[in-house]
Amino acid sequence: MLIGKKFFKKVLAKARAVIENAFALLIGRFRRLKFIETIRPDLLCLLIMSTCILHNLCILHRDSAEDIVRIEEQVAME
Repeated sequence: MLIGKKFFKKVLAKARAVIENAFALLIGRFRRLKFIETIRPDLLCLLIMSTCILHNLCILHRDSAEDIVRIEEQVAME
């Protein structure tokens, strides 16, 4: 029984690391996610799903978060 528990904890830790990395990528691209003020789980779920979809679209079109920063800098200089 102890071996099963250790295995479960190991698998759970790996899954958690993947999820934390995914959220780090989303927060890096959509900084507004750091300041979510809603307490409604249904809206929170919708927001996270929406950012995942937008993130995947950005990846498909080879858009990076650094490109957005460069555009903002150019607009600020004008």
